[in-house]
This record gives sequence, C-alpha cells and structure tokens, in this order.
Amino acid sequence: MLPIQTINLREIAGTRETLDWTAVAPGGRSVSVAEVIPARAIALPEHRIRQAARAAGQSWLEWLSLQLVAGLWAERYKGAVLALYSPTTPLRIFLCSRSQSAQFIKVYKRLYDAIDDIETGRSAIPPSARPVVLWQPPSTMVRLWPPPDRRVSDRTPLVVDTALSSYYSTAIDPSNLSLLEHDVDQRMDYAIVPREEHASFVVAGREFQYVNRFFELPHFRTWLLRNYGR
Repeated sequence: MLPIQTINLREIAGTRETLDWTAVAPGGRSVSVAEVIPARAIALPEHRIRQAARAAGQSWLEWLSLQLVAGLWAERYKGAVLALYSPTTPLRIFLCSRSQSAQFIKVYKRLYDAIDDIETGRSAIPPSARPVVLWQPPSTMVRLWPPPDRRVSDRTPLVVDTALSSYYSTAIDPSNLSLLEHDVDQRMDYAIVPREEHASFVVAGREFQYVNRFFELPHFRTWLLRNYGR
C-alpha cells in the first residue's frame, strides 16, 4: 500500500476573500464574502489529450500527470506547487503556489508542444478539482493518487475510474486489470494505481523521478463545507 501524503492547501496556495454575487435573498440578489483558492489555470481540449495519450500508449490521466511531473521538474520552484485538474469541458488544470510571480512557462510550453492547443489565465480552484501532482522543494516530486474507497489488502490491485463523478481508487479483478494493461483503448479512462512508491520515466534522454502516494486534503474538505456546504 502506498504511503499517505497530507496536503495543507493553505500553506501551499493560501486563500483570499472575494465578493460572491450569486447568493439570492428574499428581496432579490445579495452579496456575500466567499473564500477562494487562487491558481494559474490551463484549459485543454480533452480530445487532444486523448490523442497524445493514445500515441504514447497511456491512459489520458497517466499521460497528463507525467507531463506535469516533467514540466514542474523543469520549473524547480523554490516553493511548493500543487497541480489539480477539473473534469470539465474543456478540461482544466490548476497550478497553486504561494508565489504570485510564478508563471509556469515551462509547464505551458510542454503542454503546448504536445497538443498545440491550450489557453492560460488566472482562476480559483473549483470544488471538482482533483489533486494529481505535488512539487516539494528542493527535490521531491509526488504523483498523487486518491485513497481507496474502502479498506483493501496490500495485494489488491487498484484503479482510478476517471469517468466517475467521485474520485477514489477502487479494487479491480486481476483478470480485468490484465485487460487494461494490454489494451490502451480499454485503459484510456482508467489509471492503474502503482504498488511501488518510487518511479521514474525517461524523455529525450532525461530521467524524471517521482514518488507515488495517496493524498489526504483535510483543509480542502473544511473549505468545501464552509463555502459550498458539501
């Protein structure tokens, strides 16, 4: 079983208050103060991500996660960076950091070179955001996995079904796992949870190392309850 990485979102990204004009009072529209988590945002067409992933023989989430790993290694920021994605159309990536000057140019370039179609800007993390990569300076890269939906043994194979509205790792029958491992079309919407903590991959002769861990986001849950009641 992979170790657990506890993430303090306030320490990594901080929060700021903004006016929420969507609340409706008995007399009409009203305004309230909402707490948001600021981030750099990247919008990507999902069909282009799937094309690139299929060409690489990977599921789309695996491909996207490794692109973020390589891009954040190239950036090597002095502060922590958390990368999340939101399953919207287009798909959106959020890069959170305390540094307001962080531009993530190398991450942008890597994604643009791969799919030739991205839009960037500033945004706030939505409730649907799902953590995928964490950079911890000076030299630790973490590939984040959602924890299992129930207690399982260390030998139980796990996958993440990205087509589901919920985000967790779930047990899979070994015969079905074998099918996913050998058929990229069947695996496209699944990410196979690794059993080994330490991993690496090579691109253009350069090795990128990272560790696999389940994530825990206690402060994010508190923020969701306070701002969205969920």
